[in-house]
Amino acid sequence: MVLVNIVLGLRVWPFEPEAHSCADGLNRISIELRCDGTNDCKDGSDEVGCNHLNNSPPYAHLEFQMLETDSSRLHKERYAWFWKTHKPIPVKNAPRPGDSVHSVELWKLAAPHSNPALAALGWKHEGIGFLLKDAEGRELGRVSYQYWSASATAPSERLPPLLLDANGNITYDEKGRLGFNSRAVVTYSRSRGNWESGYWKENTFLSTLSKEKYEDVTLFIEQWHEHHQQFLPLGFVYNPISYADMSRHPNFIGWFWSKNYTTQNVYFKKMSMRNWQEVSTVLEHPHGCLFFNIDVVKMASGIDLRTDHGATATFSLMQVVEPVELFAPAIRAQELFQSGKLALKWGQQEDSDGLIVIPAWYDSHITPLEQGDFVEKVHIMRPSMMQIMSNDDYVVSQMPVCKVWGKDGECPEMSN
Repeated sequence: MVLVNIVLGLRVWPFEPEAHSCADGLNRISIELRCDGTNDCKDGSDEVGCNHLNNSPPYAHLEFQMLETDSSRLHKERYAWFWKTHKPIPVKNAPRPGDSVHSVELWKLAAPHSNPALAALGWKHEGIGFLLKDAEGRELGRVSYQYWSASATAPSERLPPLLLDANGNITYDEKGRLGFNSRAVVTYSRSRGNWESGYWKENTFLSTLSKEKYEDVTLFIEQWHEHHQQFLPLGFVYNPISYADMSRHPNFIGWFWSKNYTTQNVYFKKMSMRNWQEVSTVLEHPHGCLFFNIDVVKMASGIDLRTDHGATATFSLMQVVEPVELFAPAIRAQELFQSGKLALKWGQQEDSDGLIVIPAWYDSHITPLEQGDFVEKVHIMRPSMMQIMSNDDYVVSQMPVCKVWGKDGECPEMSN
């Protein structure tokens, strides 16, 4: 039988000799969690008296734990695939460093993309690793974080947040808020001597943090998770500057039309949030595992993975749209759905010219509003034929870009 620690949300092993009893006498934890640098007993007693231990018990990979609050739990029926496949253990907080921790190494972690076809093209899933050390430089344990979608399909698609449920219906909660089905979570796993039994294939050391800084980072990760509860690989902008002005932007690289001349693609070098505001009005910034890494590493060490270390390819895709109704009541989606005006297969064949609906997760200053499965306000938009992309120079150099503005005979002239 497996017992569950209700206070900490930790899975607790059966009461066997190798279990460790907390000093308060209320809980037991696996001996593997003893002296691993994180407080697993509520009283922190599992991290007391560890300095004399030259060899902590090795372990490879404990089941990952999901950062959650009581108000942001993944619905077990809505995300049945995620629960069945990964069996997450809901927890209240990220693990805090114990008394033995003296310093923490910050690592960037990478694994092949979950989609084999994308993995073959070199796409990666990325995470953040923290290697905890004592005052003598000995490893105590490792904590790795990743941000990923609870939907099996969302990471491979460049589409708006999923509006329809598995049965093809639009759903509302008892408050009349509209449901979206693209939830994402931050999870953490712990290991010692390796990064999750070798799951992370490419690992890059970035910096060393103090114990106090690391504790601040864990709080930042919890907040980041609260503000990014839906996976969004595609961003949305409107009111872009003219093509001629885009060509004069310092990050501009070039443009080309899609093969059938239905989509205009404009390419820029890596773009910051400020850069995007210079060329358009931003409704939603994309956020996936890469953006989680960028934000956490920047906060932890000041390193900008978009420009430093050359390790993170920050591909961003912004769909240019024409706003029809911003911050509209959620019920408007149902009205459009019933009148046949929603593009239920937008980006996939025949519905590309219809209206699309995305959650109003942020105000006009990109300050987070409500998060979770259901939202009170939505944006109703009409997609244009233009997409703006930001990528690293190497990837862009492999694409058929019209590099000479208005003088390349192979590309139709672009006009406003």
